Amino acid sequence: MEIIFSFDDGVRNDLYIDSIMQNYSWQRTYFVPSNCELAPYEIRALSKKKNVTIGGHTKTHPEDLKGLNYGRQFYEILSNKIFLEEIIGRKITLFAPPSGKYNATTIEALENCGFDYLRKVAWGNIERLPIKVGKSVIVDVPSIFIHPDKRKFGGVDFIEYAKTLLELKPERLHVWGHSDAVVQCGFVNKFVELLELLKNYENSHSNL
Repeated sequence: MEIIFSFDDGVRNDLYIDSIMQNYSWQRTYFVPSNCELAPYEIRALSKKKNVTIGGHTKTHPEDLKGLNYGRQFYEILSNKIFLEEIIGRKITLFAPPSGKYNATTIEALENCGFDYLRKVAWGNIERLPIKVGKSVIVDVPSIFIHPDKRKFGGVDFIEYAKTLLELKPERLHVWGHSDAVVQCGFVNKFVELLELLKNYENSHSNL
């Protein structure tokens, strides 16, 4: 089973979460807006870590890209792409819209800005990931949203929800969230519990 992780917003707690993630071999993407908490040198250092990818997340993190016209969306997306590429010295090909909100105009802007993939999210549901910009290649991927609110998972916490998903034996699994939610809500131990659950499951099914 392929497991991928992503974290949004470029907060300083991303550095702490990544220090935990370094104990595991999974791929992870940090989607970083230009107005993030991280300093350029911190973004650069994060980008150089093993199994880490930096993705675009707009210039100013607007609440809903759908409310912006093409010109404004293009500006938000391209400005952020240039900002990040100048910092890390590599092409940015992945993009996540703030709050997961986007429309056909967003897809057009992404294509014209040179992005390859858009990460869509669906809290606690089957999501479609990735969406290939320009060719609309869509793959169904079960998603685990790291969040303390049990209401998002039918009254159970995300650990129990993860166990339910793993019983389905998916070929791919996407785990995503916000580092601040993990740290500030006191969910670091729960997060590590999730990582160990996934590691043990992956190891026990390695020959399947």
